[in-house]
Amino acid sequence: MDAQEWTEVFVLIACFLLAGLASGTETALTSVGRLRVRFLAEQGSKSAAILQRLRSDPNRFLSTVLFTNTLALILASTSATLPTGLIGTKLSPSRCITNFPYVYGSVRRTHSPSTR
Repeated sequence: MDAQEWTEVFVLIACFLLAGLASGTETALTSVGRLRVRFLAEQGSKSAAILQRLRSDPNRFLSTVLFTNTLALILASTSATLPTGLIGTKLSPSRCITNFPYVYGSVRRTHSPSTR
């Protein structure tokens, strides 16, 4: 593999990590208990105070998180369709790269402990 192909692989990995970070942030911010956050904020926790401020206006952080996640997945899908010589025609990279995050995200959300 040459330098361009390594760059494309790096971009794919970076996009997946960014999408994972955005999804994890969304899950963490929406699943934490309000009473626990309020208690920690009253105890003087700066992190809890920031979280309490974010939770007071969920549209603000959810819009940012969802935009970041969508942008990362679009960039990953786009960059996966460009290097067709990297994998070849036997395996469609666009099919794999597009379906994997959505299938994994759906399975992860429905089978996570917080939804039971």
